[in-house]
Amino acid sequence: MKYLILLISSVFVNNVVLTQLFGISPLLVVTRKVESTIYFSIVVATVLVFSTILNFLVETYILIPFHIEYFQIVAFVVLILIVSRMVQITLSNFPTFVNRFQDNFFVLLVANSTILGASLLAIKNEFDFLTTVVFAFGSAIGYLLVMIIFSAIQEHLRLEKIPKSMEGYPILLIAAGLLAMAFVGFQ
Repeated sequence: MKYLILLISSVFVNNVVLTQLFGISPLLVVTRKVESTIYFSIVVATVLVFSTILNFLVETYILIPFHIEYFQIVAFVVLILIVSRMVQITLSNFPTFVNRFQDNFFVLLVANSTILGASLLAIKNEFDFLTTVVFAFGSAIGYLLVMIIFSAIQEHLRLEKIPKSMEGYPILLIAAGLLAMAFVGFQ
């Protein structure tokens, strides 16, 4: 029951994008088309899960025993780069993904603060291994959900007549704030 509550909480109440404010830039930039957002979000979610688990293992079995916790950020970023590259190599075998994304996609993936933020939150909250895995899956599902919903909102906003002063980022930030309030309402 504890893990189910953590899963639901990390998807809705403690969503890494809306309540923790990790990954706001991809939320505003990448979510222009629902189809490409789905592909991007699946890749980010995959990297997020594997990176969070690997970062937990590195923190627990290397950084803490050798008393080099001050290398945490560097180690986490290097692992995220490695996992991202492995995902890129794996996806190069699938023509659907190769045709949709170029190298700039992987720059966005590596620079996505959601991935690093999830790892740091798992360490900060002192989760054990199984709790970290559940939290990583919940964070990935929450990321997917927010990105797809926000992409649909952006497509809908393009069809609406918006005052000139609210076009672009102002209306997107207002929409993101309203979406965050809706997610926090699950408390």
